[in-house]
Amino acid sequence: MTSRKIIIIAIFALALMFLFLALFGNKSYFRTQEVIEKNTELEGKIQEVSYQNARMGSVKDYTANGDVVFANDPDAFQETGYELFSSMTKPYKIFIVIVFTSAAMLVVGALIVIKNYKKTREEYEARELERKAKGEDQIFDDKVVDIRTRDGFNKVCDTIAVGGIAIIPTDTVYGISALMDDSNKKRIERIKDRDPNKNFIVLATLSKAKHIFGKNLSSDVYGLWPAPLSVIGLKADKSGTLAVRVPDDRDLERIVNITGPIYSTSVNISGEPPLNDIRAIKSQFGSKVDIIGYNPDAKFSEPSTLLDATVYPFVIRREGAYPREELEAHLPLQD
Repeated sequence: MTSRKIIIIAIFALALMFLFLALFGNKSYFRTQEVIEKNTELEGKIQEVSYQNARMGSVKDYTANGDVVFANDPDAFQETGYELFSSMTKPYKIFIVIVFTSAAMLVVGALIVIKNYKKTREEYEARELERKAKGEDQIFDDKVVDIRTRDGFNKVCDTIAVGGIAIIPTDTVYGISALMDDSNKKRIERIKDRDPNKNFIVLATLSKAKHIFGKNLSSDVYGLWPAPLSVIGLKADKSGTLAVRVPDDRDLERIVNITGPIYSTSVNISGEPPLNDIRAIKSQFGSKVDIIGYNPDAKFSEPSTLLDATVYPFVIRREGAYPREELEAHLPLQD
């Protein structure tokens, strides 16, 4: 359980504690006063019975509730007073349990937060030392930012959101990305020296992908995402086709959640191998894009598998990171 969840649960427990106090506090107070008054009245009755026994030799009388008991019965007071008092203070017992539980959870939550902070700090310092040892600290400047940091991540998102061109790590390779519009498409085509008749793959969240394709895409295909699988499908409004991928990468998912669907194409001149080395990327494309988000910890694979879902059975147009065998287990494919 994460420290954030523990703190949320502790806050909820405290809120529940105050709710119990508000609901039962006054009620329990007045009922307890009633018990005290009954006990006082009962003690007076017992004293009166004892006085009468002393004078008349009587062995029984009536309690405050009208029950017949022996005046010298030691359980008489307990049966009419103690049990009633115990039942009336039950909300207070619940209140005490909630107080101690909430306090314990807050203490545990605080300890976990402190531990996680220390661990994160140690990892960050170790990463900084490793980066300096490799000379990676010399890579970062106004153009190249560390996308692992909050500041670097926000700069990348802001650049894309205002219509800029960014190079970012994806779930497969480094990609050139921008918002979906004609001007960005033409600019990326010039950067890559790419045929304008070829379309780019679009990265989107699953909900956005469903909005783009609607019922024109099989539910079996939706069930395969997120994955390194790009799918060509007919748009919901039937205005044309589009290649979309729902990336299996947490940071990339956060980016498309913030910016909306974005173009993504490998970092290379058309026809050449994709570049994943940050120095080569910076040297060849640094002056052509607005920002480069660098992640030294990124793990890359081959480009995504490209599936054509506009025909049936489906056709694999490019074999890549998503294995053909897994696709065959879920979808009808042409040989």
